[in-house]
Amino acid sequence: MWDMKDYKAIKRLLERLGFVHVAGWVRKEDAPVIRRKIEKTRPQVEALREWGEDQDR
Repeated sequence: MWDMKDYKAIKRLLERLGFVHVAGWVRKEDAPVIRRKIEKTRPQVEALREWGEDQDR
């Protein structure tokens, strides 16, 4: 299976090819847009988490 050494090598390769890890590997130029979308939906995600916790009680 994969070990940490393989993971680091793959990570370095992706970074050299112009990728960054946001919510998965994306092109560097696309990352700011994706980060903004994630931040924009954060209140909705938190509300759903709270709702889910209320349902578990």
